[in-house]
Amino acid sequence: MEPPPKIRIGNGTQRSLQWIRYRTGEIFIRAFVAVLAWLPEKFLSALTRAGFRLAYHRLWKYRRRMETNLASVMTEEFPSQKERETLDSPN
Repeated sequence: MEPPPKIRIGNGTQRSLQWIRYRTGEIFIRAFVAVLAWLPEKFLSALTRAGFRLAYHRLWKYRRRMETNLASVMTEEFPSQKERETLDSPN
């Protein structure tokens, strides 16, 4: 049995640009994690809260899809729309 053919990711320039983007992202993430240890706790808490709120509002389509899927599977156990709204809203 022959091995499957290798999947090529574009030409050499595209691969180089992909490598650069990956490494740049890696450097920024490592720097961000290193800086987190030096931030004051209150600032870090506020930054985390803002990030969660941003993600909460940005990912609304996925929340709705998940609610629909859960409601269709767990009809009796799943809370009503009004109960979900009170549980769902961030403080």
